[in-house]
Amino acid sequence: MADLWTEGLSCAEFYWEFGGFLLECGWCRIESMQDQAFEHLARRGAAGVPVLVDALLARSRTRGASDLHLEPTATALVARLRVDGVLENLTVLPGELAPNVVARCKVLSGLLTYKNDVPQEGGFRDAGGEGRVSTFPTVHGEKVVVRFFQPGQVLSLGQLQLSEVVLAGLTKALSRRDGM
Repeated sequence: MADLWTEGLSCAEFYWEFGGFLLECGWCRIESMQDQAFEHLARRGAAGVPVLVDALLARSRTRGASDLHLEPTATALVARLRVDGVLENLTVLPGELAPNVVARCKVLSGLLTYKNDVPQEGGFRDAGGEGRVSTFPTVHGEKVVVRFFQPGQVLSLGQLQLSEVVLAGLTKALSRRDGM
């Protein structure tokens, strides 16, 4: 691996090739290469979008974010994380990548990629966990919000401390086959 580093791979390229190994060994911190790595993936254009989206999702999870917001502007796609209820900037991507990034999020969550004039919602499950994706049309393109479900945060109905009457009604409604 050290030979690849000396063969001219940038720090970001090296990270995206061997990121898992680097994390396990503690050779580097993600924060120190985050902007450089996202910039490298953005330069790859549409070909780098799947890896870029995976990196955004992974980075969101490692930071403990509950949401990842991808907001288009006139010139860019702004990625923000909600950590402990506060939105903080993650990175700013070139605006020309926005349709591809949105399409990738839609594909991951089983949404219709050709529908960009109506809000859509879907879900996904991958190695990192489970999430919900919402898209919403805006003036500058589609906004995407990914909500992450953290393992162990799902409560049973009994843990919600509902009254017995409400709990019985809700249980009955949830058991119906024809929907609520």
